Amino acid sequence: VAVIDFGSQYSQLIIRRIRELGYFSKLYYPENFALNNNKYAAIILSGGPKSVFDVNAPEIMPEIFDIDIPILGICYGMQLITKYFGGKLKKINSEYGPVEIVIKNHEQLFNGISQNIKVWMSHSDTIEELPEVFTLLAKNKNKLPAAIKVKNKNIFGLQFHPEVSHTESGTNILKNFLSLIKNA
Repeated sequence: VAVIDFGSQYSQLIIRRIRELGYFSKLYYPENFALNNNKYAAIILSGGPKSVFDVNAPEIMPEIFDIDIPILGICYGMQLITKYFGGKLKKINSEYGPVEIVIKNHEQLFNGISQNIKVWMSHSDTIEELPEVFTLLAKNKNKLPAAIKVKNKNIFGLQFHPEVSHTESGTNILKNFLSLIKNA
């Protein structure tokens, strides 16, 4: 599993959680990541301190979204997915700390997880308008998207951090994501 690090304070923790679930994982920086269809079983795009609106905001090669492997964007990674698929983003006052989300779709990522869970948020951008190719999986109390999926692809975005202990069922969410790997 390739974890592409956009500067998240939790990138090493993502790697650790994946390894605890029995998968090999390696950290890459966006500028050093080379796409090789046979090399990766899944890709995780980490969070990071930048905003997608920053002049020098880190990017990822768009070809990544055309390969047939599961992709999970966490916080900043979710914003990159949204940007690529034509969603409308906006800056908000930072949302930092525990937040309750409501799960609208229990298939795949949220299989076996309660309707309402507390998660750990840390972001200043959010989705204002979902593109038509997105399915809303969960939202927060302000009705902002907390989890999305690209229709007909195993591409997901989470506005929260499943890898931290403050997120209820976070390990199960990561396990559900990794179960989408072919021949897992």
